[in-house]
Amino acid sequence: MNLRKTIFFDLDNCLYPKSYQIHDMMADRIREYFSDKLGIPAEEAERLRDVYYRHYGIAIRGLVLHHKIDAVDYDQRVDQSLPLETVIKPDVELRNMLMRLRSRYRLWVFTNAYKVHAQRVLKLLGVDDCFEGLTYCDYNTESIVAKPMPQMFERVMVEAGVLSKDECLFVDDSYGNINGAKNFGWPVCVHLVDRDDPLPEPMAGTHVIRDIHEFEGLVKSLESAAGCGKSANTTSENAIASGGDCISTVGQASSGVAANRTTTAGVNTGVSEKTVSARC
Repeated sequence: MNLRKTIFFDLDNCLYPKSYQIHDMMADRIREYFSDKLGIPAEEAERLRDVYYRHYGIAIRGLVLHHKIDAVDYDQRVDQSLPLETVIKPDVELRNMLMRLRSRYRLWVFTNAYKVHAQRVLKLLGVDDCFEGLTYCDYNTESIVAKPMPQMFERVMVEAGVLSKDECLFVDDSYGNINGAKNFGWPVCVHLVDRDDPLPEPMAGTHVIRDIHEFEGLVKSLESAAGCGKSANTTSENAIASGGDCISTVGQASSGVAANRTTTAGVNTGVSEKTVSARC
């Protein structure tokens, strides 16, 4: 039985910064793929990509369900074609933080990307040996399961061997994914919002950080609160953690979350228009 808590880390625009603009390169390739495979203009391809992303949490799920697109071909044409080697470099500060956290927590990568892309990114960052495992979207299945679907959170707990939701901490740059994790019952859901982006209203999850390197400081503040007999849900709403601008948002998101969600085809997606994840 695993006695240590597990930290689940998102990948794109989370372990590396948004300023790398990998999301923009990815979005361009996705539009081209939609336009080429479906024979539609670029404007319609972008609209459809956005619809599928907001409806399913990941655009490829819509392509597979409605157009019988080969997801592995999509991955080769989109993610595997990205010139990641020219953009992503080893992050020594990130590696050192992860290695320190490993002494107290189990670390696990939890991404909506396919495994090939995830493994490339982790290796280029120089952190591929910092994690116990990786849960990714399986593009080889007919019905792709992705965050923020509850089934994806169930799957990652099974794969990581985590028996209790109370043992889970989660950090992701996607508003919808963080809300999905919080609604699923994970007690610590940290929304990474880039410094150049405004804080969304209402806030998602339980805490906000502006840079992944601040995460350790937030964890230390939670450990300190726990040592004082407080839970993660009773820390000050405006607490600034020792590692940087780490803001507790408990109590702020619960009253108005529904007002900030978007719907597609009458389905509540739980994805805010204000924050777009790297995984399209």
